[in-house]
Amino acid sequence: MDKLDTFLGERIRWRAGLHELESSSTMFWEDAPEYYRNSLREELGNAVILSYEDRNNFTVVCTRGLFGKTKGKSQSFLHSQIRDISGPELRTKELPKSDANYFYVKLENRKNITVKTEKGSPLFMVWNVLIMLHRMS
Repeated sequence: MDKLDTFLGERIRWRAGLHELESSSTMFWEDAPEYYRNSLREELGNAVILSYEDRNNFTVVCTRGLFGKTKGKSQSFLHSQIRDISGPELRTKELPKSDANYFYVKLENRKNITVKTEKGSPLFMVWNVLIMLHRMS
C-alpha cells in the first residue's frame, strides 16, 4: 500500500464516519462477507467500503475506483474517469428518499453506470464519498 492509497483510505473512512455506516448490508471492507472479496481488482486500489442488496447488486468503494454489480452485470471504473454524479428523481411520490437504492455516474467516455447500494442512508454515504473522490482526482 502506498502513501496515496493510505491517505485516500483514511479520507474515505472519515467521510463515511459522518454517516451511519454500520448496518447489516453496508460496512468497512474488513468486515465484508467472503463472497465479495473474490472480485477485488488491483488497479482500483484498496477496497474500503461495501454496500449491497444481494450478490447481484453491490458496490465496493476503493481508493482509486469503484466496482460492483447491478442486476448481475459487473462494472468498474476509476475515480478519475468520473464526469458527473447524479441521483434518481427523489421528489416524486414513486420514490421517497428513504427508498432510494441507486444513483448514476457518467464517465468521460459518456457511458452511464448505475451504482446500486443498500437503500436509504448508505446510498447517500456512498454518493458523498464518490463526490469527494471525484473532486480530489
